[in-house]
Amino acid sequence: MYAAKVDLFKRFSDNFHESFDSTPDDFTELIGELIEVGKLRNLVVHADWSNTDEDGYTFVRLKTSSRGMLQEYVQFSVESLEELIERLVNANHRLSGYWEWRSERL
Repeated sequence: MYAAKVDLFKRFSDNFHESFDSTPDDFTELIGELIEVGKLRNLVVHADWSNTDEDGYTFVRLKTSSRGMLQEYVQFSVESLEELIERLVNANHRLSGYWEWRSERL
């Protein structure tokens, strides 16, 4: 799973940071953003697009709660999907920046 890979990446990176006694200032935010864009991406790719209503609400998953199973819907729009793409691209750039930071320490 993607979240497990991000967690493994974080743990390996934390060990690297300890070895060199240096951590980039925005590393915690990078990990948070990677997790968040992964969740958002999953909402889009696993949405039931064939049943989107005229307002853009699309079934994305069932959630378990104390009240039983609940259906979760998300309202997608061209703008929201463009914003997600922008976030994904920015997260990729941040990750590339982190790799550059790491390679400077080696």
